Amino acid sequence: MTQFNAQRAVARIISAIFSPPLAAGGVSILLISRIPAPSNHRIWWLGICLIFATCLPLLYVGFLVARRKVDGFYIAARSRRLIPLLVGSTSCFAGFILLRASGAPPPLSAFLLSYVVLGLLAAAANTRWKISLHGAGAFGPLAMLHHLIGPSVLYWLPVPLAVSWARMVLGAHSLPEVVAGCGTGFLVVWVVVALYLAT
Repeated sequence: MTQFNAQRAVARIISAIFSPPLAAGGVSILLISRIPAPSNHRIWWLGICLIFATCLPLLYVGFLVARRKVDGFYIAARSRRLIPLLVGSTSCFAGFILLRASGAPPPLSAFLLSYVVLGLLAAAANTRWKISLHGAGAFGPLAMLHHLIGPSVLYWLPVPLAVSWARMVLGAHSLPEVVAGCGTGFLVVWVVVALYLAT
């Protein structure tokens, strides 16, 4: 295997592991693990997050793939991204409502709400530009972790940087598209969570 092929193989693995819905699920697990609450409450909240932020968006894209409406789970064609983004945002909003109704801690509800806003902004940007959703999905959690653990979140920086590298190695995005996605993901999640926790 040549070095180029090896890099692409690693990039594919990174892209699969850190796809936006899976990243959202991973951060939800991390958030809930830090919540001092009865285990039955934490299991309920985790179920909501995993169903509405991870499973339903992935199932919808899987349905589109099966119907050959899109070319794969990453949806390379910009023109095909709008509806999946809106479905993902709607699903996260339903999860946010359920978290609020069940008395979930504010950081958890804020995280799902930030993904609603991020999905809608990505959908709006998508009408003109194909920003990196992987970049947004990697740097958004970094902003959430910044609220939780402060500046030491920089130790996690290699993860979203690796995701950004992977998307460019695979030729999925140009550098400006990756930078736009990363910046949008970080800023939107940071601002939405900060505003939500301040209320």
